[in-house]
Amino acid sequence: MHYTAFTSDDPIQHLSRALSELQRIGFLMREVTVTSGGASAIVDTDQNSPANIRILYKIAGTSQPETYAKRLAGLHGVHHVESGAA
Repeated sequence: MHYTAFTSDDPIQHLSRALSELQRIGFLMREVTVTSGGASAIVDTDQNSPANIRILYKIAGTSQPETYAKRLAGLHGVHHVESGAA
């Protein structure tokens, strides 16, 4: 299992894009966690509050987790991308 985690200024948009990229690259999603990036425990989607997003997945095919992380890092508003073995 591997994970990729990042912070987002627009969590709904970026989670949707991240899951589309995960499918495109051929990885199998196992778990998604979205938490508030601020002091509140609630992600305020009306205000596009910062959020921490972590996606746990199983590698399938020949692509590498680094490729997935680089694709996500290229999205405007995505910050602090990290990836590794879970």
